[in-house]
Amino acid sequence: MEAVLATAFLVWVVYTTLGTVMYTARLASFYEVDWSLDTHGIAINGKTGFGDMISVVHDLSASIPSTSGGTVYEICPGISSERGHLTVSTIDDNVVCCHISENQWLVPFKEADGKRHYLCGAWPFEEHVTQNLENVALKFTSR
Repeated sequence: MEAVLATAFLVWVVYTTLGTVMYTARLASFYEVDWSLDTHGIAINGKTGFGDMISVVHDLSASIPSTSGGTVYEICPGISSERGHLTVSTIDDNVVCCHISENQWLVPFKEADGKRHYLCGAWPFEEHVTQNLENVALKFTSR
């Protein structure tokens, strides 16, 4: 029994470490930065260690048209995924238009080329989704 517990713990440590390394690399790629430990630190898998965050519930909220639901494109109009297919997730009682990890209320985002880009989820299940800036729910003004 002790050997099983020790093996399970070792697997968890390796998976958590690998997930953190891979997510940090994916986040650096998302923000297009030349990552360094001194400047950026590490990002725990599914949590950001650097960059801007936004509320997934407020900015990527799905709009359910009726009690019978609808297609992903009907409940998430104007939102697209780099993968070619969009995932719909729930957090508490909220339906959102991206794949999020457990309790991921905030996701990294950036604005480029007239779109807002979001990095949802955790390694190995990240999803990069976009929507046009004129369609976003949360508007920001530059100073």
